[in-house]
Amino acid sequence: MKKMKSITILVVLFALTSYSFGAKEENFKFGKVSMEELNANICPSDSNAHAYYIFDKGEAFYNYINGFQVKYKRHFRIKIIDKSGFENATFAIPYYDSPSIKEKIYSLKAFTYNVENGKIVKVELDKKNIFDEETTKNWKQKKFALPNVKEGSVIEVSYDITSDRYWSLNSIQFQYEIPVMVSDYSVEIPQYFTFNQAHRGSVMAKTTSKSGNQSLRTAEGQSLQFSTTVYNYHIENVPAFPIGEELTTIDNYITKAEFELASVQIPGAVYKDYTTTWADVNKTFLDDEDFGNRLKMTSFLKETANTIKQNLPTEQEQMKAALNFIQKKMKWNETNSCWCFTPLKKAFDSGVGSSADINMLLVALLREMGLYASPMVLSTRSNGMIHPAVASINQMNYVIAACRIDGEVHLLDATDDYTDVDILPNRCLNDKGWIVDAKLPGWEPLLKGKKSKKTTMYTLSLSEDGTLKGNLTIGYQELKALSMRNNILSAESLDKYIETLEEGNNGLKITDFKFENLDTTGVGLQADYTIEISNAIENAGNLLFFSPIMYEGYTKNPFSLAVREYPVEYPAPFYELATVKVTIPEGYKIESIPANKNVSALNNNCQYSFKGEIQGNIISISSLIQVNQTMIPSTQYSELKQFFEEVVKKQLEKVVLKKI
Repeated sequence: MKKMKSITILVVLFALTSYSFGAKEENFKFGKVSMEELNANICPSDSNAHAYYIFDKGEAFYNYINGFQVKYKRHFRIKIIDKSGFENATFAIPYYDSPSIKEKIYSLKAFTYNVENGKIVKVELDKKNIFDEETTKNWKQKKFALPNVKEGSVIEVSYDITSDRYWSLNSIQFQYEIPVMVSDYSVEIPQYFTFNQAHRGSVMAKTTSKSGNQSLRTAEGQSLQFSTTVYNYHIENVPAFPIGEELTTIDNYITKAEFELASVQIPGAVYKDYTTTWADVNKTFLDDEDFGNRLKMTSFLKETANTIKQNLPTEQEQMKAALNFIQKKMKWNETNSCWCFTPLKKAFDSGVGSSADINMLLVALLREMGLYASPMVLSTRSNGMIHPAVASINQMNYVIAACRIDGEVHLLDATDDYTDVDILPNRCLNDKGWIVDAKLPGWEPLLKGKKSKKTTMYTLSLSEDGTLKGNLTIGYQELKALSMRNNILSAESLDKYIETLEEGNNGLKITDFKFENLDTTGVGLQADYTIEISNAIENAGNLLFFSPIMYEGYTKNPFSLAVREYPVEYPAPFYELATVKVTIPEGYKIESIPANKNVSALNNNCQYSFKGEIQGNIISISSLIQVNQTMIPSTQYSELKQFFEEVVKKQLEKVVLKKI
């Protein structure tokens, strides 16, 4: 999987200590790359690493130019060990850019170093290969990839940032997906600003502070003299963040320091408390020209609303019809946003838009139909969990529609052709969202009691040549139906989907198939296949062996980490039932089948049931796994891992047939 190395810290790190090569501080100067660094072929702290930070250094401090600014400096060096580490030579530096408040990235230098014919050769990043890209409202990123990266390369990057956002010190990230040998961060804060500081992650930085003084001259020629506090965060041998299964984003759990402005007291100005509430965030959304004000200009939808309402007596029917209309009318451009950068009519006429454009149109249409609808803002799974204790508009990156009928809140997302009422895409299933409303604002869970359900039934006969032939029926309900509809219908053709299915299941041949309710939302999806399985049977003399769970079983534990220091995050509870009926051929008897077993864990939130039965020459097996807990803390990881270990062990057990 290709990853963009995202530089999410604007306040940066200053490395003062030596690393494993015994380098001195002067080796941390830009361009002072050593032969020892280039010849290294293994990370000193992690022999499995494909790349690592040699050091990461920098500082943050305040300037005064027509007002306070924050200046950030960053300089880091990365060792690329092998080809799997090449992705760490690609970067995206975010910066703020609004009409009135700016951040500027400057003095960007980037080099790749290699050894050629016994000499160090460096290649500079061409400025023409640095690109600016808009990401969300008022945010852009500067993207680039280092040139001439090879196995054994060392890359080096430095840049400065000036920011008008003097009230905001961004998080400091100490941990990445690769190890960090040394990092150090220092920030100098004037006495006028008070920040609350918090540490996240499992690795602690050594933190010190000292007092100082600073003198600045204003544009009017006045001298400002004030005390400062310099905070320093130092950390060595930071392990790579251990990427595990079922995780939304590492940003929730990596080691970092965070700053939240509490207050500002500048001489001659009124004291200002910056502690915000979700009521403040709610009002900000309602008053914003690209959010709340967009919903004040929706009369162009009145005729459409009246047409849709005709012959639909209930509000439930009207709500679903509005959803279906916007789904057919609009195409999602795959942009996540809370902001409608264009008027809703313009987006409507074009038929293309972001999540905000499409779902704000849905809210507007519902309102024009006389329904109580509001936008809901949320954070997608890839964007990270919302921290309710921190009331910040910047945590949100997506909009859906919330519609109240008879006191019940229903959630709708029209960016996907096959979503339904209260059935949202997996990307949205991230705990809860905030309903932006003048009268009834507040938090609302996103799952709405829905599960991901899959039922599978094999009805097979075993032939004398060891081939299993028969029928396979798979039913998908609720959230699973949505994902499978998208999987199937996104294929080039149904025949191509069948080819992909066969390729992903070794030994499976599908000779006929049909789908029920493939493009109909609100009901379950069913797939019926006529199949042959050629490699399921093991022959050992007069004995035949096979695993009865076929392609539905777990062949290995999905959780492989010895220790996990962050939670397991499932998008939704899931239910997976597999039943298998196999008729054995004449001339064989059933020697044994796996014994029945029940396994439970996490206070019965994880349950597994295995049942086997013999009826004449027919073997009947059922395997049911249910996980009802979506957030499993790290303290319960070992129990979850053991649960799946028991499931795997049982599902690998064999049916034994003996030749008579």
